[in-house]
Amino acid sequence: MQSPIIKYLGEDIAKKIIGKVEAEPGDIVFFSAAGHQTANKALDQVRQELGRMLHLIKADELHPAWVVDFPLFERTDEGGWTFSHNPFSMPKKEHVQDHLEGRNIGKIISQQYDLVVNGNEIGGGSVRAHKSEILEATYRNMGYDRETMLKSVGHMLDAFSYGAPPHGGIAWGVDRLMMILERKSSIREVIAFPKTGSGEDLLFGSPSVLPDKKIREANIQRSASGH
Repeated sequence: MQSPIIKYLGEDIAKKIIGKVEAEPGDIVFFSAAGHQTANKALDQVRQELGRMLHLIKADELHPAWVVDFPLFERTDEGGWTFSHNPFSMPKKEHVQDHLEGRNIGKIISQQYDLVVNGNEIGGGSVRAHKSEILEATYRNMGYDRETMLKSVGHMLDAFSYGAPPHGGIAWGVDRLMMILERKSSIREVIAFPKTGSGEDLLFGSPSVLPDKKIREANIQRSASGH
């Protein structure tokens, strides 16, 4: 075994890792010392880069897959809960009661779905939480008090109280699909007038500085520094 990390882990733990992944002489084992979400993102980048380096990615093949059974909530850095996909999704039927009662929050699965092609998300959506008590429970489980909840989604709670049919949908990323079909590495390659990384539109010269009259009409107050 060759790695500077062994002196921190100890040979016993290192051997257990090798046994777990069934590594053999000549293999390299990549792992990340981080939380689950951070480790997944970091190692995914390693996986993709190795795929390119070793020519394992076949650009002339399309591999679509549906991703389902998303958890409705995920932990925040402060230890609370926030939504993992969007806060307006319906929990699966078998998890509705836990959702309403605030139990087993980390195990509540939502009716959300993504369509992925060759590792790129090209569509996503959900069955919506069309009942006010479901949406209210979502915000309550995320730690919102009643007053803050009403300021945020009070209009939706009011609308749903009159009755709304079950509904859902999906949003397609046609530009990202075109990027895959054209074998481009950046979505900007298939957009007619792409914005820069800082959000500037070079064709229209936006964002531009607003005149004082427009700022007053928009009821925007500027600080002493002019920002």
